[in-house]
Amino acid sequence: MDKEKAKYFLELILIIAIFLIVSYIVQSNLDFFKMFLGNGFLGVIIYILLVQLAIVFVPLNSIPLVPIASNIWGPFNTSLINIFSWTLGSTIVFLISRKWGVSIIGKLISLKDLHKIENKLPKENKFWSIVFLRMVVPVDILSYALGLFSNIKFRSYFLATFIGVIPFAFIFAYFGGVPFLYQLIALSLALMFILIGLIVREKRKR
Repeated sequence: MDKEKAKYFLELILIIAIFLIVSYIVQSNLDFFKMFLGNGFLGVIIYILLVQLAIVFVPLNSIPLVPIASNIWGPFNTSLINIFSWTLGSTIVFLISRKWGVSIIGKLISLKDLHKIENKLPKENKFWSIVFLRMVVPVDILSYALGLFSNIKFRSYFLATFIGVIPFAFIFAYFGGVPFLYQLIALSLALMFILIGLIVREKRKR
């Protein structure tokens, strides 16, 4: 496995580890989190703001926050909140990229990573290609890349983003409410299959 793939795999392990830690803490101390965030509007606003910070500042990732919302507000409500939050965050990032360009973006994210995404950006059928990319590329990195390197119109970008985040908004929200033990087993198996897949792919290349 080359260094780049190893790096992404380690990043994936880190995100999963944080997700599991947060999930365990939340499920073990649910009353505390309910008291801290509550079931009201203010708690939702705090959560949305945290997600925006995670999306705009790329070294962070908003996925580990999902178990908090899922266990407090329920999976369905969390799905809707995440659709709104991820779409809003992606829109903010896109507009920042379009308005200020590399001078600002270079301070927030590695331009090397952005250029890697640039090569994957669609030349034709942009709308549905972006919908698909939303399902496989992190929200923040793709938004920066599209803002900098594509000529897609804002309306098309917004609608493609909205559609693209829906599937994983529901998947992560419902998974975030699953008992911790099942999460641990499922994510461990997923990592194992991903690792096996990468190893098999490398062997075939040789």
